[in-house]
Amino acid sequence: MPESEEEKRAREIGDAIKAHDAKRAKDDDDARRATDAKLDKMLECLDGLSKRMDAVEARYADDEDGKPESAANATGAGSADARADAVAADSRPRARTDEERNALAAAQVKADEVAVAWGERAPPPLTGELLREYRIRLLRDHKRHSKDYADVDFATIPDGKAFDVAEARVFADSAAASANPSGPENAPLIPRERRDASGRMITTFHGAGTFIRRMTRPSRRVIDFMHGAQPRPA
Repeated sequence: MPESEEEKRAREIGDAIKAHDAKRAKDDDDARRATDAKLDKMLECLDGLSKRMDAVEARYADDEDGKPESAANATGAGSADARADAVAADSRPRARTDEERNALAAAQVKADEVAVAWGERAPPPLTGELLREYRIRLLRDHKRHSKDYADVDFATIPDGKAFDVAEARVFADSAAASANPSGPENAPLIPRERRDASGRMITTFHGAGTFIRRMTRPSRRVIDFMHGAQPRPA
C-alpha cells in the first residue's frame, strides 16, 4: 500500500531531524576535540613555564648557599639582567635638572598670569614633558584670541627669538580679550580675583551679560492700536 502524503511528510521530517541530530553530535564532538587540544597545549606551556621557574629558583638557591654557578649560566643570567635593567631604565622618565624645573616653572607662571584673567589656572607640566612641548600646550588655550596666530601651528616655529615673540603676542592678545570678553548674554561670567591695598581679596565678574539682566522679563512692544474698540463689560 503506497504511503499517503501525510506519512511521506512525516517520514521526511523524521529523516531531517535525524540528520540534524547527527550533524549536531558531530559538531559537538569536533568542538570537544578542539577544546581538548587547546587545553593540552596550554598544559604543555604551563609545564614548560613551571620547569623554567624551578630552574630559576634552583639557581637563586645555589647563590644563597654559596655554590658557584657554571660560566654559561652566569653569563646568560647576567645578559638577561642587563637587558631587563635597560628596558626598565628606558621606561622610567628622566629626572629633570634644576635648570629644567626652573624653566618649566617660569613658563607656568607666565601662562598663569593670563589664565587668571579668564578665571582659570595654567595646567602644570606633565611627567616627562619637555619645555618646548609644555609651552606649545599652554599656548593652545590662548591663541584663538590672537588674530595673527589663531591658525598657526607653534610646532613649526623654531626655538629662539621667533618663538618668544609669538608667545608674548599670543598672551598679550589673550589678556586684552579677557578685558572685553565676547559671547552671548547668557554666557557664564568670568570671576577675577585681586587684592586691594589692605590685602583683602576682591572678586569681580566680567562678561557680556549680568545676573540682573538674566532676572529681567523679556521686553515687549506695541505692534498695533485698535481704534473704536468697545470697552469690556464690567
